[in-house]
Amino acid sequence: MGLDLAELFIDVEESFGVSLSETEAQSCDTVGDLVSCVQGKVAAKGRIPCPTGEAFRAITRTLVEEVGVPRKGLRPSTSLGHVLPWSGRRRAWRKAAKRLSREQYTLPGLRPIRGVSAAFQLMTFLAAFTYWLGPVPQPWPESGGARALLAPLAVVAGFVFSVKLFYRRFPEGCDTVGQLARRITPPPSEQVQPAVYRLVAERLGVPVEKLSPQTRLIDLAR
Repeated sequence: MGLDLAELFIDVEESFGVSLSETEAQSCDTVGDLVSCVQGKVAAKGRIPCPTGEAFRAITRTLVEEVGVPRKGLRPSTSLGHVLPWSGRRRAWRKAAKRLSREQYTLPGLRPIRGVSAAFQLMTFLAAFTYWLGPVPQPWPESGGARALLAPLAVVAGFVFSVKLFYRRFPEGCDTVGQLARRITPPPSEQVQPAVYRLVAERLGVPVEKLSPQTRLIDLAR
């Protein structure tokens, strides 16, 4: 066993508060094997690293590296509205979701502004329906075929536009960075895998997104 792998197993033992025998370590040929071994140990002991703390660190890395938020001042109590203002929020949220998904986290989507999006969609529908009925002045197209085509297109366009314009509220109960970390924390049965993946990535210098259960540890340590 190489030095890097030995240090990885030490990291795993310290992080999860478990002990891996030499036989167990040698049987962990792949990342999936290591995850299964640790899950068995954790289930027996009922101990895992603080999952919310892991999620908070993942969010912090994402905000700093992907969105460009200054690291100073990022705490669990920091308001999301302060670090992700209205302008550019949807784009920043998409980038954060993509990065977090590579770290085994699922970021919930933004919500619409209460009432405004629905009102805009209703007005679009009424305008399109009125046009479809016919009492509209020139220079609108007069053929029935054009009306039948343009009216539903107007409804779809209005819906898409309202989604882009008005879906900028944070998920329910996620007003701070800490609340968002608690929201994306996976259930206990799924908490071991992302933690092990991050340990493997940090110790062996491999991006998390390149790891899979079939990835051989000996190949990463070369």
